[in-house]
Amino acid sequence: MKRVSTLFSLLILVLATALAQESEPEQKPSLDHGTIQSQFDYLMKVSTTYQEYKVIKIESFHKFKNNISDSLNVAYKNMANADKEISGQKKSINALQTELDQLKKDLDLVNREKNSIALLGMGMSKSAYKSLMWAIVFILLILAVGAFLLFKRSNKVTRSTKAELEALQEEFEQHRKRALKREQELAVKYHNEINKLKQNLI
Repeated sequence: MKRVSTLFSLLILVLATALAQESEPEQKPSLDHGTIQSQFDYLMKVSTTYQEYKVIKIESFHKFKNNISDSLNVAYKNMANADKEISGQKKSINALQTELDQLKKDLDLVNREKNSIALLGMGMSKSAYKSLMWAIVFILLILAVGAFLLFKRSNKVTRSTKAELEALQEEFEQHRKRALKREQELAVKYHNEINKLKQNLI
């Protein structure tokens, strides 16, 4: 059964191939169609031989020459079109290269701007900005510690001076009281002496 189906398939394939060859008319070699090589082979085949030379009909020679000219013209036209296309592609490549260079410049500028910070109208990198900020913080911290120490020292000096002033004021007050007491005693003595003198004079 399997052999019968294989033979049947093979028979259908052969018939299909034969029908296809019959439907496509085979073109006979000539100067009217085909490649230059096939036309040249045809020309050599149909030309007559005289001794060691080939004799070609002038009409066939002109037709072959025209066919070659036409093929060359088509080839030149294709080459010119290809040259135009290449020139256009070169222009496109140059334009794209210029655009790429500009994009690279813009990207570099964006990266520089992204990695820099404007401070007082001057651009500086983020690392330099961080270093500057930390330096300012460190200086301010030192100034704050210095100011605190100066305030503490000044406060100590002020308290010491205030204590000394209070001691001086107290000493001055005691001295004033003693002087007032002495003055009063002298006034009493003076008054007593005057009274004695008055009594003596009487």
